[in-house]
Amino acid sequence: MSNTPTTGWQLALPYTLPLLVSASLALAVAVFVWRRRAAPGAAPLIALSLAAFVWSFAYAFEIAATPMPVALFWARVQYLGIMTLPVAWLAFALEYTGLQRWLTRRNLALLLVIPVLTQVAVWTNEYHGLIWPQIRVNASGPVPILDFDHGPAFWVCNIYAHICLAIGVLILLRRFARSQRLYLSQTAIFLMGAMAPWISNGLYVLNLTPWPGLDLSPFGFTFTAGAIAFGVLRLRFLDVIPVARDIVLESINQSVIVVDDQNRIVDINRAAQHVIGCTAADAIGKPIRQVLSRWPQILDRYHDVVALDEEVQIEVEGQTLILDVLISPLRDREGRLRGRVIVWHDITRLKQIEEALRRRNDELMALQQTLMAARDQAEAAHRAKSTFLAHMSHEVRTPLSAIMGYTDLIRLDLARRGQSVYQEELDAIRVSAQHLLTMINNILDLSKLEAGKMPVYAEPFSLEALVHDVVQTAQLLAARNGNTLTVTRAPDADCMMSDRTKIRQVLLNLLSNAAKFTENGAISLHVWRESCASSSTAMTGESADWIIFEIADTGIGIAPEYLPLLFQDFSRIEDTGHRKYGGTGLGLAISRQFCRLMGGDITVVSAPGKGSTFTVRLPAILQQEHASEPSFASEVEQVDR
Repeated sequence: MSNTPTTGWQLALPYTLPLLVSASLALAVAVFVWRRRAAPGAAPLIALSLAAFVWSFAYAFEIAATPMPVALFWARVQYLGIMTLPVAWLAFALEYTGLQRWLTRRNLALLLVIPVLTQVAVWTNEYHGLIWPQIRVNASGPVPILDFDHGPAFWVCNIYAHICLAIGVLILLRRFARSQRLYLSQTAIFLMGAMAPWISNGLYVLNLTPWPGLDLSPFGFTFTAGAIAFGVLRLRFLDVIPVARDIVLESINQSVIVVDDQNRIVDINRAAQHVIGCTAADAIGKPIRQVLSRWPQILDRYHDVVALDEEVQIEVEGQTLILDVLISPLRDREGRLRGRVIVWHDITRLKQIEEALRRRNDELMALQQTLMAARDQAEAAHRAKSTFLAHMSHEVRTPLSAIMGYTDLIRLDLARRGQSVYQEELDAIRVSAQHLLTMINNILDLSKLEAGKMPVYAEPFSLEALVHDVVQTAQLLAARNGNTLTVTRAPDADCMMSDRTKIRQVLLNLLSNAAKFTENGAISLHVWRESCASSSTAMTGESADWIIFEIADTGIGIAPEYLPLLFQDFSRIEDTGHRKYGGTGLGLAISRQFCRLMGGDITVVSAPGKGSTFTVRLPAILQQEHASEPSFASEVEQVDR
């Protein structure tokens, strides 16, 4: 490597001025494109313009710097732009022509392998000389400049750059070859911009430049930047993309044919080719009557029609088709008719679906009318049932009360006389009457619950008194089958604000069921208060505490398959020996609905042969939305019951 003892800077305006103009123009193009960075191809075009700016700017400083180390530094900086340009050009061609699916991260990484290795070789050249085996100062021209010999790494990067440029040009030419005349000017601009760097670089590599050692490639890219700037400013190729025709015509499923004023086909999309059964090469340039010979009725009907939008039904090879046809005129700037655009879409399947939906809708309307009539009949029957039960309540319960009363009087009279005759018969009469009265009361309660007319009355009462009252009755029921009944009540579970009558009915029903299904066993009633602070439901925002009633027995238990049926109306469970226990199957159903009316619920845990545990969970203070206003009629009814 030789050196020249020159110091300072030289203007060298014949060389540096065009390079600085080239750098400024490239930078201006980058700024201009940045404002339109949302357009396809804008990002790689910005990179290309910035790379041209770096190359031209650094080359100008290389020529202006007379100290060789400084000039060599700027020569190395140039390679940042030199090796970015071909990759940016290829990326621009792919994205601008709609092939951006190839610009994956993996492919971009592969494209940048040689540029990155070239940068490493440039900045470490003094150790291996693969880029520049020898560097000297050439003073034979108007100004002294660096003169480089080229090593193998230089030729690799140079060939790689030309391959990228060539592939980009081929991609653009292939796309533009299928475009309309509107894009011919864009094609010319791109070709001139792409050819200039090739010509200038070829002159430099072959040492055919007028000034030995002077690289004309940046000047070529000056022309490229100018051509692109002209395209951006005048032809607006970032706003008008040549793939628009393909995107619009080839991707829609409507058939499109363009005819001229002589009714010759000048363009046809793939959908129309598929329907007609021909290729674009077979159709373009031929009369439309020849291409659509299978559809004579269409030709006769629309041969001279300029503008139209209607549905038409045709027969093609014995098949009925329904088409949505749109015809639009094509006129020049003077308003003269130059051709027509014919667009049609096969809507046969759509019409079939519409007809099927119309028939289905008619069927649904008829079904709705039937259901409405059935609903009216059901509501009428329900009203008749409610009216019947309302009238039946006093008509049936009053005679039953009289029967039970007379039975008790006869038993008292016989006891006073010391006679034991007919005691079993009188007990059977009273039990049957009581069973019938209970069944009637359950049916009336169920009817009110179904009609949503069951009132809930809140009143303060003592749980101790309620439990004592319930146990007095339940003790007799438990003793019949040899069972023991134990009661425990937590001290803090004393006061409650709820419907006392309904709670009493629920507890009596559960205790009577426990006594009925348990023989010589144990029955327990446990009552306690559960505060919100310790309840799992405290997070739901409930403000009142809960009163828990737990009724457990050691009876026959309930099989798992019967548990889902336990609270259904008229559901009766038998033991494994098919023993009949009697009952209407309404007690548990009504009890659960009572609990839910009061804002609580009933749950059960049971297993065959291990007994059952029913848990009643009710709010200690009945919420306002669950309570009802008491009325005189309801009070009379509760007294009557």
